Order: sequence, then C-alpha cells, then structure tokens
Amino acid sequence: MAWCAICDAKSTQGIKTSMFPKDDKRTQWIAAVRALDEPNWNPTKNSVLCEVCYIVFINWLFTMKPIFQQVKMVS
Repeated sequence: MAWCAICDAKSTQGIKTSMFPKDDKRTQWIAAVRALDEPNWNPTKNSVLCEVCYIVFINWLFTMKPIFQQVKMVS
C-alpha cells in the first residue's frame, strides 16, 4: 500500500499513484512536495504522489518555477 507524500491518500482507495522518478526529475518532485506541504521532507524508496497531487505538482511546476528562475536572474 502506497501513501501520497502530500495528502496521505492510499492507493487502495482507488486512487492512482506515481512513484518518484529516479532521473533528474526527482529533484523537481522533491521541491514540489517541500513547497506544497513539508519544507524538510525527504523521499523514501517507496514515496509516491497520488493523481490529484500530481496535477497540483504540474501546476506548481509551470507557475512557480518560472517565478523562481526570474528571481535568480535578478539576483
């Protein structure tokens, strides 16, 4: 049974979950969980996001990431 890293939804509740990627996208997923829920959170090998939180993650990625990049350019 997998629990969503953000909302604690269970995969047994009929909710689809996605494992954290092993490639360079992993850093983005971790940053999203930290920004959306817990600032000091670190994933385990079994960490997942539910389908609802994954949509929130995608929205965060496309709205907040450009803002962070602009801040870095100004600094």
